[in-house]
Amino acid sequence: MRRLFGLALIVMALTNGLMTAAEAQTGSVAIGVGSWRPAYALRQLFDCFYDQAKGGGSSAGVSKPGPWAKAANCPMFNGSGAGGEILYVSHLSADTKQMLRVNSIGSPSDPANTKYCLLPCAYAYGSSAVPYTDATRSITSYANYDGFHFIAGEAPVSAAEMTAWAAAGNLSKYGRLIQIPMGAAGVALMFGGKDGNNNPLNMLQPVPSGGSSGLNLSRNALCGIYSGHITKWDNPILTALNGGVLGGGQITIYASTGGMNYLLTSALASQCQFEIGPNNETDPTLVSYAFPWTDRDAPCPNPPARGALSTNWPTPLTPQDQCGKTNALPAGMAIYQASLPGSEIAALTYPPYAPGATLYGTPGSIAAVPLRYINTTIVSSTLKAINIESEWDLATGSGQFQPPTWQGAEIAMAQAVPQLDDATRLNPLAWSLAGQVPNPVLPGAYPISGFTWIEMYQCYANHANGTNPFLWLRSWLDYLYGSDQAEAILRENGFVGMSPAWKEEIYKLLNDPANGPAQHGNSGCTSVAGAY
Repeated sequence: MRRLFGLALIVMALTNGLMTAAEAQTGSVAIGVGSWRPAYALRQLFDCFYDQAKGGGSSAGVSKPGPWAKAANCPMFNGSGAGGEILYVSHLSADTKQMLRVNSIGSPSDPANTKYCLLPCAYAYGSSAVPYTDATRSITSYANYDGFHFIAGEAPVSAAEMTAWAAAGNLSKYGRLIQIPMGAAGVALMFGGKDGNNNPLNMLQPVPSGGSSGLNLSRNALCGIYSGHITKWDNPILTALNGGVLGGGQITIYASTGGMNYLLTSALASQCQFEIGPNNETDPTLVSYAFPWTDRDAPCPNPPARGALSTNWPTPLTPQDQCGKTNALPAGMAIYQASLPGSEIAALTYPPYAPGATLYGTPGSIAAVPLRYINTTIVSSTLKAINIESEWDLATGSGQFQPPTWQGAEIAMAQAVPQLDDATRLNPLAWSLAGQVPNPVLPGAYPISGFTWIEMYQCYANHANGTNPFLWLRSWLDYLYGSDQAEAILRENGFVGMSPAWKEEIYKLLNDPANGPAQHGNSGCTSVAGAY
């Protein structure tokens, strides 16, 4: 019954005359924005339950992404029979939490929402770019969106976010901020197969079960690289771990902003605090490998080094932190900021710069990338993932290294157990506390794992055109949490769905008659206009 509740809302809207069948089939479109990690899974989940998003339109003479393939575990598009769509924009660099707070996606010219991917990030991942338009519905740009309804990302709600929500008067405008996890996945550290001299890496170790490469990093090596002290592919620590010299030349880190950066930096801040090692390849002085790079959104004068959506990486784009302090680049370290979400892929796969080249990569680079790109060939490089030593492996001396898999993420996030009651269930911060595992300790856990969260409004407005996207979003949520088909589609994309304990809490919140999400005039939203 639970999985059918949301779809029943649509049926009730039709039978009670709140919308016509034609409106249901053609006009009901919910809109979301957020991280690019879940974009692929979301697109296939949306298309399987509702109509396939056709894409289309152009910007600056460049065509926007077209329709995406049906998931292998999806028997047909629009399996619900309800029609309509959910569109999701992931290829942008912007403050999506601010968008949710003001109930507006903004526009490419809005200074607060800059760096829209006008090239649909095609230079990074070509035909696999996810559509966020549908020309068949006259939706060819963000300007055609009729409303804004949810965000998805890896950084859970923070105390600062809750303060900003209240300060904006949103409790009276939109009701409570609702946060629920949609699934778990790892963050893969990927490479394009070349060393810093553009020669193939010499990987001698066997590929572990579920893995894609024999390249291994211990806890110490991982922390040494990201703190700027292991900078060359022939570093003795890497040589000892991998049974021989991997290669030569520079290790280059491509950093980013957003949800995957949050999970990566959360793991590094937790796992690296007690690691030490040589300063670099030419200086044997022992130094700390603790994660040193601070949260760019934290208040001055002393922002902490912690998990963050935006980090003060010592790149040319951030020579100083927000407080004016210099981001000192350790000797020998090479790190660059990805210009847009997804452009890390180009750095890993494209050939090095040549005169006249528009697109080029950096041999020997590594970056945090969604799991679905493992074993994907782009240009002439096949992306592979690094295997990482977990807390269990370190503590027990197992000698094993964990590849990024949905199974490893499922084990890691099994430590996250919700302990909520009727009062704390209404507080997003209680969900945030329960849903983070920056250093998983269970055997088989992949050490950089986390949930992707959906943030939405409690109250939604009635739309002027008679269609109400809230019903489509709410019905899809029941499909997500109640369907074996949805679980299979998540796993196709490197995710795993929520455990029974989490689903129980999610259902209790979604179906709370006074505090769950609702349309204006219903439940706890009788006097709240709601988000449009």
